[in-house]
Amino acid sequence: MVRIKLFLPITILFIGLSACMDEDPSPDVISNQEGIIKYNDDLESLIIVVSTSGTYDSQDIYIPNTDLSSFQEGQSVIFSGNITPYNTQGLKVFVGQEFYHISLSDIKVAD
Repeated sequence: MVRIKLFLPITILFIGLSACMDEDPSPDVISNQEGIIKYNDDLESLIIVVSTSGTYDSQDIYIPNTDLSSFQEGQSVIFSGNITPYNTQGLKVFVGQEFYHISLSDIKVAD
């Protein structure tokens, strides 16, 4: 009987604690994605923008972990890497924009 009385509160406590823990999202992998180098005023850096073809209201914005100064704004690139969601608090975000942090594994100028 004593075990049952202790088991229930401990179980509830464990469930409550595990529900409150922040987990880092696991990265997703993208490969050979085509995008365009653009300058973002809010971030004060070059970013990679991928727009969904046929739409004007859907953009994925990748914030790289490396310096893109060897590329020019407006240049098309092909890139690969691991992405995780980016905290957009404090940024101007328009409907349809999704921001990601990317650890680039490869980037090159598109042919």
